Formats: sequence, C-alpha cells, structure tokens
Amino acid sequence: MPELSFTEPYRDFELRGWERAAVRYGDSFERATLPFVEPLLGALGLAAGMGLLDLACGTGRLSAAARDRGAWVAGADFAHNMLLQARAAGVPLVRADAERLPFRDAAFDAVAINFGVHHFPYPLRALAEAHRVLRPGGRLAFTVWQSPEINPTQKLVFDAIRALGGGRPELPPPPGGGVTDAAACRRLLHMAGFAEGSITIEAVQAPLEFASGRALVEMLRRGTVQTAAVIDAQPDYEALVAEVERGIERYRDGATLRVPAQALLARAVRA
Repeated sequence: MPELSFTEPYRDFELRGWERAAVRYGDSFERATLPFVEPLLGALGLAAGMGLLDLACGTGRLSAAARDRGAWVAGADFAHNMLLQARAAGVPLVRADAERLPFRDAAFDAVAINFGVHHFPYPLRALAEAHRVLRPGGRLAFTVWQSPEINPTQKLVFDAIRALGGGRPELPPPPGGGVTDAAACRRLLHMAGFAEGSITIEAVQAPLEFASGRALVEMLRRGTVQTAAVIDAQPDYEALVAEVERGIERYRDGATLRVPAQALLARAVRA
C-alpha cells in the first residue's frame, strides 16, 4: 500500500493516532460504532448489485455488512494499520486520503462514512469528493458523534475532568472546523454540491452496556485518538476513573450500566 505523507499538524496527528489505535480498535471503541452500521446502510437503501464506497472504512465491518447484502464494495482509509485489520472483510481496499480519492467520477451508487467526517481536516473537501464519485441519483450517508457536551459516552469523561479541575492538552485544531451539529452537516452537504431538498439529518442513538466506569474510560483510551489524548494528559488516571465511576451510576439499570451513544445520521442524494 502506498505511503501517505502529510505536513498539516492536524492531519498528521490523526494519522499517527489511528495507526496506533488500529490493533486495539476492534475490541475497544468499535463496539460504539457498530450499532450504527445497519441504520447507515438502511439510509442508503443498499441492495444487491449496488456499488458502495466505504470511506474511512476502518476495520471493514461496514464493508463486510454491505458485501453480505450483495453489494460490490470498495473500502478506503488513510491508515495502513486499519486496512490490515480490514482485510478480513474480503473486499478491495485502497489506502487513500478522503479529500483526494483515487476513483473516477460517478464510480459508485452509494458512499458510506461511519464516524469519519468529523475526523477529516477539511470535511467539505471530502464530501465534495464523495459527491464527485457518486453517479447521478447516488446516495451518501454518514454518521458523526454529537458534541461531547451532549453525547453521554464522552460527556461522562469530560465532566469528570472538569470536576477534578483538569484541563485539555493543546491538540492541533481541525483546519476546516468541527462537525458536531445538524446545521454544520447540512451546510457542508449543500456546499459540497448536494441539493438542499435531498438532505435529511436525524438524531440516532444506541445503548452501550458497560461493566463499570473504568470499562468506558478504557474503551475511549484504547480506541480513540482525540479523546484518548485528553485522557492520557490527565495527571491522575485513577482519580479520573473514580470520578467517572460516580457519574456513570445515573445510567444504572439493575446490574447493567447502559449508556446511550448519541450521533447524527445525515443522508443526501446527488442530483
């Protein structure tokens, strides 16, 4: 697979982070993203014979689910180690930057991006590329996490950090801006070339079960990049875990801690 070289601090930070997290992702944070695979494929109306690009494919779980529906699938990701994990999906894989896709115009019936858009340095460029590789009438669907101030799986950790008087490290900011609300999703899709009337955005959520607050913190620490960097920057990890243990009790359901993961599902059609 070709080497990718970046000089932008944010893009390089994300790449290095996902290369490190790839081996641990499948048994950590992927459990938070998997419940959204079927809603995403449903939003695309994916059926046998359709061609799908799984952009920011990660370990290839969405690719495999689409293949099982009878679609022909290509997976693309910028992290070499993620693509090594994705080989089990049994679909063609390409190492590529989402903002410069190596596919011809109108190559696909559908493009899926499961929790990738908010990691792209310039999400508008990536969505414009998704628009370009879609055939007329083709569909794009993507998920993004709601803001950490709303999404409980992250809010529990950030609330605990605030309660302990901790701070956040200086991380490279996304040069193209963040994508954590419906207005930003709609604006970017429209600017990328999708007609306003074709765009729909809905709030979706999935309950995640944890044995403890520590399990939630470890999931984020092992399988994310930005949130993991914030966790690792805290001076007292055990104090952070203890504070999350206290906060997560509000989600106790009998013997189970059931925390909702909250996201946005956006869909648009190329004219």
